[in-house]
Amino acid sequence: MIYYFDGEDFVETTGINASDSQKTYIEKLLCNASLDEDQKDRIYREYLDYKDFEAAMTIDYLLNNQLHPVFDNARPNQTDIINTIKNQIK
Repeated sequence: MIYYFDGEDFVETTGINASDSQKTYIEKLLCNASLDEDQKDRIYREYLDYKDFEAAMTIDYLLNNQLHPVFDNARPNQTDIINTIKNQIK
């Protein structure tokens, strides 16, 4: 068994290859990631060979490093704008 730390707990994994859905999600998240080009390039070079836990850690990392659709000029849609206004009013 392989263990990795997901930021809160140690998670047990079998170390199987990352699923196609994980790889597709990584590709999608990289488009709006607030990472520099070197960081993005490294992930682009490596993600196809990731194990499931590596993909999960990368997805978590990318989710925490996304451009804000309104404030970071990342082409917001109507839902993004509405949600941003609601959060600003709170």
